[in-house]
Amino acid sequence: MTQRILITLGAVLIVIGLLWPTLGKLGLGKLP
Repeated sequence: MTQRILITLGAVLIVIGLLWPTLGKLGLGKLP
């Protein structure tokens, strides 16, 4: 179960990393 949680967190971080530039263009990614 721990591995599943780690995999899920990793996938979420990857998705956020990919979407961050788009959010920045929309003015929603002003966080550092």
